[in-house]
Amino acid sequence: MESNQKITRNQLSTIYRGWDKQQFDHREFIDHLLGVGLTLLDLDIAIVSRIEGRKYIVEHCVGGEIPIGQEFRLSITYCSLTIQHQNTFSIHDVAVSEYLDHPCFKEFKLTRYIGIPIMKDGQIYGTVNFSSPESRTSPFTTGQKAIVKLIAESINLSLYARNVETNDPSV
Repeated sequence: MESNQKITRNQLSTIYRGWDKQQFDHREFIDHLLGVGLTLLDLDIAIVSRIEGRKYIVEHCVGGEIPIGQEFRLSITYCSLTIQHQNTFSIHDVAVSEYLDHPCFKEFKLTRYIGIPIMKDGQIYGTVNFSSPESRTSPFTTGQKAIVKLIAESINLSLYARNVETNDPSV
């Protein structure tokens, strides 16, 4: 376990690459974070979404063919479960879980998922989530869940900084 924690600490340092740039590009940084998450979690698709009522709107996508701005019903996404839990939520293999009948599996055939809400002004703004059509034999580790939480916090800071820079409260 201790070596697993050391590996995780070393991996987490890659998340902060990009914050020290003088010409900071928020979209590029968030895409960087998503790419790091994909590598560290060994997953295929990373998304930052915005939730508006019952709508799930893709704001960033790395590793998938989903266009920015694509909308889905929140109820057909695993993010609906993340929002219900209001914390990190994961499925390591949908076939051995209670979620085999979930619309997300039926619609998109995603068997592995981990996501966490992104907060703005104390309210749920959206989610950051990572998924794959390939299952895994073991649950996500505490270290992997910490990676997702840190990525979500970093995205939240980037969104806040973009809001301050542009003076746009809708961001």
